[in-house]
Amino acid sequence: MKFTSKNNKYVQGIFKPTHTEKYKGHDLPRYLSSWELKLFRWCDTNPNVLEWGSESIIIPYESPIDHKTHRYVVDAIVKLKPADGIKKFLVEIKPFKQTVQPENTPGIVTGKQIGRAHV
Repeated sequence: MKFTSKNNKYVQGIFKPTHTEKYKGHDLPRYLSSWELKLFRWCDTNPNVLEWGSESIIIPYESPIDHKTHRYVVDAIVKLKPADGIKKFLVEIKPFKQTVQPENTPGIVTGKQIGRAHV
């Protein structure tokens, strides 16, 4: 089932895995972008993927801004069987521009500062 936003910019929907034994989730996975849909298809059809899940890992953290506990939901977890053994990966899907370090702006806490505070 595929949905498109009002401006036809974003693709969203429910993914129905062909290999249901590999998907480890309570409900069918929901994709929020075409990149997530591509990942779901790859996980479903790749023979080296043993298991995968979508938004099944939640990481609680305390915000340095409001000092309240928030929840970070990881996009996916993938269990692979490469040649050197079984490995698990947490996968976060972001456009490149969201992966570069922002310039320090007075009054704004950057990801690097948050990482230093909670490591």
